Parts: sequence; C-alpha cells; structure tokens
Amino acid sequence: MKRWLACLMIGVVASHAIDRLGSPIAASRWDEALPEAAHPAFAAGLGSLQEGRISLGVTQGDLGHLSLTLPGFQVISANTRWNSEEDSLPYLYDPQHKNLFIDSVTGQALTRYRGYFSVAGGVSLSSLLENTRDWDVGVGFSLESQQLWDKSEKNLLWSRRDVGGSLEMSWKRWTLAGSWSPRESRYRVGLEEPLDYQCGLMVYQNMKIDSAFGFRFDGEKIFHESFRVRSGIEQQYVGPQNVERHLLVGMALRFRPWRQNVDPLWTKALLSPLGGPETLGRYLYDWELSANLNVNLLSSGADGVFTISRWF
Repeated sequence: MKRWLACLMIGVVASHAIDRLGSPIAASRWDEALPEAAHPAFAAGLGSLQEGRISLGVTQGDLGHLSLTLPGFQVISANTRWNSEEDSLPYLYDPQHKNLFIDSVTGQALTRYRGYFSVAGGVSLSSLLENTRDWDVGVGFSLESQQLWDKSEKNLLWSRRDVGGSLEMSWKRWTLAGSWSPRESRYRVGLEEPLDYQCGLMVYQNMKIDSAFGFRFDGEKIFHESFRVRSGIEQQYVGPQNVERHLLVGMALRFRPWRQNVDPLWTKALLSPLGGPETLGRYLYDWELSANLNVNLLSSGADGVFTISRWF
C-alpha cells in the first residue's frame, strides 16, 4: 500500500464525498451510529471518554486503517481498494464526476483507491466539572481529507478537505448528537446500557445535493463485559433512486483477567488464554480482536476487516 498515509490534500469541489460511496473508507467508522462507537464519529463525544484506544485494521490484503482515539483527541488514517463495479452505480451520488469511475472508451466501471485522513478534538462539561451527574454536553471540531486514486495509486484523481463542528448532549442512557460541515450534516440519537447493550440511529443530508440523504442504524450486545456482537443497516438515496444499501455484521473479543465465581468457567480460555495476572497473560489484557463484514445488499459485494486494538 503506497498511499494509506496520504492526507490533507487541497481541492474542495461541489460534489458528494467518496466516503459515502460504497463501504465507508475508514473501517473504524463502520459502527458510526453507536453512541459508544469503537472510534467515535462525532468529535463532540471525545471529551467524555474515559479510555484511549489504538487500532490497526487489515482489509482486502491491505493495511486498511490506523486509528488512534484519546480522551479529547482523535486521528484516523485509512486507504481502501474500491471496485466501483461492485457498487450500485455509485456515481449517481456524484454525477459531476462520473468520468472518474467509468472508462471513457469501454464504458466499464474502474477500480479505484480511496484515501481518508481525519484529525478531531473535543471537550465536554464532565471533563471540566465533577457535578454533571446524569447529564453532559460536549463540543468538537474536525478536519477531514479525502482522496481518490487510480488503480496504480500513483495518480490523484480527486480530493477535498472539510472543516466541521459537532455538538453532543447526553442524559442518563440517552445521547443526541449533530455535526455540520460543507460536505454534509449528520444527526444521531443513541441509547446505551453500559456493559450490556447500545444502539443508535443516524441520518445524514448532503449539503450540495438536496435529494441526497441516508440513514444508518447500528446495534451492539455485550456479553460478560468482553464479547461484543454488532449489526447495522445503512440506506442511501438520491431522490427516488436507491443508491446504496449495506448490512454490517461483526464481533469483538477483549482480553481481561478471568474472575472466579463471577465469570462462567467456559470463558476462562477465551478471556485469559495465557493465564492469570501472575503469568504472561497480563501482557494480553486490554488487547482486543475484532472482525467485521460490510455487505452491499444491492450488488452482493462485500468488504471485510480484521482489527487488532489496544485499550489504555
């Protein structure tokens, strides 16, 4: 992979961002509708985080993404191979740039590489005051860059850069968030029961094409504080045209000490396979393995990612 760290390319154009064409570029954002996503998609939620996380994802034989999230700060870099022929006429979401996806001679769809880079920061009231209790408010800002490369990854075909802001409010188990940039506006409502389950519904609207919009619903169930099973559905439209429909399925396992008389015996070999804290097993704690599959329901194409993460 030659361009996975390419970033901050200048050249804003009045078209829809390629991150909404096919599977999202950064696989660490595939669960973006969750209120407690692996790497929050709303910068305003960064300020309330209690843990940090670094993730390395591999997809289609390439290094798909490198993501770092800390309380108040986040950096994500990603690059993915994208066969536009497997998607459902994705250029309908970007009609001004149809020539980027279709060979002018043969009329065939072309394979491209998509790049993504994001830097975000956020602060919440709970990080400044200790008496917020059941409610919280956060604000955040982000700088995102996206690029489209040819199959050789040597020629830059398209790029844009956006600066955005976001706001998030939470009360007990409920969260409400919104973000705005020249590219799109997004709104999300989420429900979370810590260490049990979470779900969220997100809608987004293109800022340049009034008829271009979509929604995403994600849900996640947590077992024994370590096993996570998630699923999600995303639908995109341009006017009456159904452009994209994706199904997400995935699971994750976070290693931790096995607790006698608390955790079932059968979980011991999974939670702490190398032994207890007094052995080499302690070096495995707070590492996480996850696998996710994003399926295009209109074309039957699919993208998968395997991710290794470290919490701290």
